[in-house]
Amino acid sequence: MVFTRSALFALFIFGKTSLNAQPLRIITTDHSVIEVLIISDSVKRSIIQLNDGKEDTSLYKKWTARTYLLNNQQIIIEFFDRQAALVNTIK
Repeated sequence: MVFTRSALFALFIFGKTSLNAQPLRIITTDHSVIEVLIISDSVKRSIIQLNDGKEDTSLYKKWTARTYLLNNQQIIIEFFDRQAALVNTIK
């Protein structure tokens, strides 16, 4: 089996994310489930680069530093301490 460079990079990031990320499941009052990973600054930067993340300044709030929309439909919310939340799914 031969892996492309981007596939190996994605596998590395996934492995690193799963080792250094703290999973969080949020259930809202209307029973929607939001799956979130708390990630470090280095993992955040790698994911943004890998998924062509674009900063969305319209989503700025006073508790967050930046919000990025990724091309794989995920969202990264960066906090002022440079850690971030990777929002995987909203069900």
